[in-house]
Formats: sequence, structure tokens, C-alpha cells
Amino acid sequence: MNDKLITIDVNRKGYGVIPKMVMQDVNLDVTAKAIYAYLCSYTGKGDCCFPSTDQICADLQISKNTYKKYISSLKEMGYINIMQVKDNAGKFSYNVFSLMSTVLPQTKICTTVTADQNLYHGNNKDNYNKNNTFYKRKNTKKKSDEIIDTFLAEITDDDLREAYQAFIDMRAEIKAPITTERMLNILKNKLEKITNDTQKQIELLNEAIFHKWKSVYITEGKNASKGKITQDYGGFNLDEFERKLNDG
Repeated sequence: MNDKLITIDVNRKGYGVIPKMVMQDVNLDVTAKAIYAYLCSYTGKGDCCFPSTDQICADLQISKNTYKKYISSLKEMGYINIMQVKDNAGKFSYNVFSLMSTVLPQTKICTTVTADQNLYHGNNKDNYNKNNTFYKRKNTKKKSDEIIDTFLAEITDDDLREAYQAFIDMRAEIKAPITTERMLNILKNKLEKITNDTQKQIELLNEAIFHKWKSVYITEGKNASKGKITQDYGGFNLDEFERKLNDG
């Protein structure tokens, strides 16, 4: 008996065309390109599509925080436009994504290096080293984003999750980003050592955000209104935790 080859039409559930310009834009992260490609798969011959945020995140296996971050970069770059549609009661119903056919100003497109070019000749060596460093930093940033997304996904309380996200954003703003799983776990353990009350944990994170502290601290009595730190709490050495948190 001979084997048989059966062709399955992968286009039967819909398809789309992806502009090469978007795929070659070095200013876009690979996740942003994946989201754009996903939207393109819904358009067929048109220029609009209507997938929900939940559907996009589920199909691409990304968190909503990751989605919001990279959909914003696509909007800022002028590749997509999003229109919110409301129902008869004036409440949000769904989004309409429009893929823009003209993007201005012209984005920077990467060029392909042919095999016979000598990357280490003259200035090309410096360019190669710079590009290699750039991609290493970019990959490191992507990895830290994934670590943060995984950490936040495990926080079941929505308000506490938002407080953690705001604290992480503040740390990045003051040029002291949290980039490793260890740093996040130290912060979480520190909060839980101080209190198991979710609302109090949120308050501690909010106070740290307000004062732009690198960690969370106990403030008591008169010191609370002035943001002064009580150094120890029940034998718990906050200074040691701060040192570990900063060391990553």
C-alpha cells in the first residue's frame, strides 16, 4: 500500500497579507510584529478586523500587560488605528482595528548583509559590534518583560497586581529597574513578611511609589506623614532586603 498525501487548506479560516516594511522595521519588537501579523491574518483583502483583546492574548499566549505595551507601540508608529465602538447604552462594546496603508514618517528599515561582505573590515566591525550589543540589550529587555508578566499573572488580586505593576514602572522611571525573578520574589517576600493583609500590602506599595523608594518600608506614627522609615519590623532587617533587592 502506498502512502497518501492529503493537502489541508490552512487559509480556510481566514488569511491576510503582511507588509514587509513592518517586518523589517528595527524599531518594532518581535512581539509587536507578532501582534501586527495576527491582526493581518483577520483582514483577508480588507483593511479592518475585529478580534477581542482576550482572543488575541489567548491565541498568542501573551498577557494583557504585554499586549497593551506592544499594541501601543504599533499605534505610536502609525501602523494601526484603534476605534472603540459603544453599544446603545453608551458602554464599550468592541474595538475596530484599522491597518494603515500609509505610514509617515518613513521608518528605519534593516538591510540584509550578503554572505560575501566582510563584517570585520574597517568601520563594519564597529557597526557589527554596536548592532550585536543592541540586540543583546533588546533580548535582555524582552526576557525581563516576560519575567514580570509571569510574576504579575500569579497575583490573583487585581488591585494588588496593579500596585505591583505601578511599583515596577516607578522603579524603571527612576533608572533602577527590576529585571530578574529573584528581585521580584524578594520584594514579594518582604511584603508578606511585613503583613499578609492585601490592602496593607497595596498601601505599602503605593507609599513607596509616592516617595519613589526602591523598596517598601514601615512608617509609623509621626513618621508616617513625613515618609520617614522605621528601620526594623519584628526583627525583620529591611536594610538587608534593600541591599539584596538592589543587587538583583
